[in-house]
Amino acid sequence: MSDLARIKYLFSLYIQNKCSEGEVTELFKLLEQYSDTNQLDTELVGLWNIIDTEEIRNEPNWDQLYQNVINTKTAKTGLTKVKRIKKVWYFAAAAAFFTTVFFALLFSVYQRSAHQRNYITYTVPFKTTKTIILEDGSKVVLNAGTTLKYPRSFSGKTREVSLNGEAYFQVVHRTDKPFIVHSGKLHIQVLGTSFNVNAYSKAAILKVSVVSGKVAVKEASTGKQFMLIVNQQATLNDKTNSFKKSVVPDAENAVAWQDGKLIFEDASLDEIATELTLKFGIKTTLSNNSLKKCRISAVFQNKSLPQILAVITKLTGSGYTLHNKNAVIFGKGCSSKQVI
Repeated sequence: MSDLARIKYLFSLYIQNKCSEGEVTELFKLLEQYSDTNQLDTELVGLWNIIDTEEIRNEPNWDQLYQNVINTKTAKTGLTKVKRIKKVWYFAAAAAFFTTVFFALLFSVYQRSAHQRNYITYTVPFKTTKTIILEDGSKVVLNAGTTLKYPRSFSGKTREVSLNGEAYFQVVHRTDKPFIVHSGKLHIQVLGTSFNVNAYSKAAILKVSVVSGKVAVKEASTGKQFMLIVNQQATLNDKTNSFKKSVVPDAENAVAWQDGKLIFEDASLDEIATELTLKFGIKTTLSNNSLKKCRISAVFQNKSLPQILAVITKLTGSGYTLHNKNAVIFGKGCSSKQVI
């Protein structure tokens, strides 16, 4: 029996006053865990209406029963009166209890719905970029395959957005309202500055590069934090849990993707394959793990995917295939983390 079917069964028992204590506990545990609240609301309201109608139709004549109790002086009818009062009280208490929980559930759904209505989620397709101007005037340029979730208006004490992917932020300065970016395990806080975040959910390496101003970057799981200034970068290796701060020659290179450039600085073939997939919309993979050990520094501008793959494979002594929107780089790879 599915969870929904079990909930409906227990609920029908509950509102008919036929639920045991254990079944009541089970019902509310299932209600709490059930994820599709919209479907749940529809099913339970419908069931409530059906059973409520049947209860009214089959309701005993309580006035007549009461008169019988008054007029009969036997212990048995006295017991009946007690049972009747107890039953009515129990049913009313159960109905009131369920109504409280049920409307609490509906209110929770309403709150989530209202929250979702106040937010915008935008996902950029492959092979393209998108510029978004936020309500406060801040500018965000999203790279291919990136998702940004942001409020229609910044009404609280902070300006907070969520990012999965890569984006260049130019944040309007507000001393009274910090700007915060949540991106995987990274939390970035600024007052007003420009910086690049490269944090795709499936990427092993997450980076924050500062182009101007000052940025505080915190790794959520450990709480470790760095303060970054111009031409500094925070890097999180999600596989090794290494979180470090470094100096980069020119942070502008980190945002060169906006101009159609691909700039790789000591980048692994694995990282390069991900970048190529995003830029060209053609899934690019490596045939073996040894290729991941090869690292390349190169700049490409206005080059096609075959042209870039030809250069990369020549540098690494490998080859590639390109067929049906799938590219595969193959070869023996590098014996160590060899920089080419």
